[in-house]
Amino acid sequence: GSCGLRAPPPVYSPIIYSYGNVAYDYGLTRIVGGSNAMEASWPWIVSIQHPWAPDLGHFCGGSLISTQWVLTAAHCFDDYNNISMVYVMIGATQLSQPGPGAAVRSVKQVVLHPYYNPDDLSYDIALIELDQPVQCSPYIQLACVAHPTLKISELNNCWVAGWGATTARCEFQQRLLG
Repeated sequence: GSCGLRAPPPVYSPIIYSYGNVAYDYGLTRIVGGSNAMEASWPWIVSIQHPWAPDLGHFCGGSLISTQWVLTAAHCFDDYNNISMVYVMIGATQLSQPGPGAAVRSVKQVVLHPYYNPDDLSYDIALIELDQPVQCSPYIQLACVAHPTLKISELNNCWVAGWGATTARCEFQQRLLG
């Protein structure tokens, strides 16, 4: 598979959000709310996991940008720098029941942006090389990466996807993509 333009992924109950849905938690701004995603509706979103992380091992999300590379945030590796124990789950919607379309890969290497600063989170971007390529399927697809010359005007809508809570201070029980 290759990337392609698609309609926004279907969700069970679409909701439009404003900045009012931002919860404050330990000094960090986190988005709370959302809708549960339908199976295979975000096939480029991956779960980055470590066996010692709470909440089914999930500690960060990322986007599959090629069959062997994931784009994510550099801060994900501030606490999990032993990459031999990190793995990536691709093609899952529900982390507690990944389903037959899911694949798991080990991490070959993590490449942090050379100017990443953990103090102010500037240049907070990283690439993960998977130990082996994934096979694209209806559950696993590549994200479209914009050309560097593309001009993005302000105040355009966008979609955000990842595993998280639908309410503030919620327990992460099923870990549904949304």
